[in-house]
Amino acid sequence: MQLVRLLPPLDPGKPGDGGIVRDGSIVRDVAAKRAVTLGGLPAVLLQLAHPMVAQGVSDYSDFGRDPLARMISTLDATLVMTFGDHDQAGEKVAKIRLTHQSVHGELTQTHGEWRRGERYSALNAELCLWVYATGVELVLDTYSALCSPLSPTARAEYYEGGKPLAELMGVKRSILPATYPQFRSYYQDMLGRLVVGPMARDIAAAIFAARLGPVPVSPLGPVIAAALLPGERMRQAYRLRWGWREQAMWQAFRLAAGTVARLAPPLVSEWPHARVARQRSAAPAAKAAAPIGVAGSSGSEP
Repeated sequence: MQLVRLLPPLDPGKPGDGGIVRDGSIVRDVAAKRAVTLGGLPAVLLQLAHPMVAQGVSDYSDFGRDPLARMISTLDATLVMTFGDHDQAGEKVAKIRLTHQSVHGELTQTHGEWRRGERYSALNAELCLWVYATGVELVLDTYSALCSPLSPTARAEYYEGGKPLAELMGVKRSILPATYPQFRSYYQDMLGRLVVGPMARDIAAAIFAARLGPVPVSPLGPVIAAALLPGERMRQAYRLRWGWREQAMWQAFRLAAGTVARLAPPLVSEWPHARVARQRSAAPAAKAAAPIGVAGSSGSEP
């Protein structure tokens, strides 16, 4: 609930402007659920398992110093790009790209196939693809776990509908897998190449320790991450416990969160951004003002 209170609201935007993502699409239906946000934690851990990402976060990000602020900023950007109008999404992307222009450097240690001294950049399309990929898969996995299982066809539809978001996030269409099966092949290949180093574990520890005053942001964070990470290898790499206690805690949490996600009214289960987007999309588009000097207010020919 802390994230809900601190998240900036979405302004109404331009009437009739549906935004980057089509209104009524599966992408918006899935993203509307607040429960899906829980997938952001394991997604970040997968991103950090790429040594280039971990180095960039360690060098430039405030995840270690103020992980809560960073999580709110990331969630805000995702919701604005998904539910905002074209101008709102464009402004958010422009700010992110401006910040990312200065994020570049080199690896300080060798990790697997990534060698010390190799250069990284936050604008690198391959790194952008991996960040985007973790978001897609963990969102779909979290929705399936807490809201409703998604069929392969539904997952493929989500992937296709999210391609405009991928481009907004810096993923060039030329390297974006054309189909969902091809995307899954890329994702599975990357999972086998990742290396969780000390930087990634240190940043993960800071995220798990995030507090709002004296209150932990998510005391169940390690359990949620362990449940949603893809496979035992990642759990072990981040030294996350997954014994019977953790599994029992996850099942209890899954039952409670899933009940809210499925049965609670939208006012409780959905982000208000979704309601703003639906109202904006349904509103008639604003008429352009008549040029100065044209007689009448209807814009008809003189």
